[in-house]
Amino acid sequence: MFNNLPDVDWPIWAVFAYLLIKDALPTLSSLLTKMTGIIVPARVSEKKLALEQEHLAIDHATELEEKRLDLHDREVVALEQIGKSLIMIDARLQSLDKKTDLMTTGLVTANQALAVMLDRAHRRREDYTPKTSPVVLGRDVSEE
Repeated sequence: MFNNLPDVDWPIWAVFAYLLIKDALPTLSSLLTKMTGIIVPARVSEKKLALEQEHLAIDHATELEEKRLDLHDREVVALEQIGKSLIMIDARLQSLDKKTDLMTTGLVTANQALAVMLDRAHRRREDYTPKTSPVVLGRDVSEE
């Protein structure tokens, strides 16, 4: 059966090359296709997932920074309002202190003036006789 073939000495590398081309290359090709069909999409999905997580982390950090800035702005406004209120309260207290001082000074002066007047008028209570009868407040004199 093999007697009809010409007598050729094939080198061993040619046999391996033939077997490689005939059997191994299609098998390796299908294996490579299957592996790239599994590995590449998995790596792409891993990269997408990592990018999504990174974007979520950035969005979360941005949101936290915005909230922190908003709270800081609110704090500043609240502290300004508190400062204004304290200034107004202080001004009112100083005004009241001045009014109290003026009132006290006026009362002291009036008391001294009254004392001087009483010293000059040497009267006693018995010396004073009313010329008219006392009128009850709220009553009209013409009603009688």
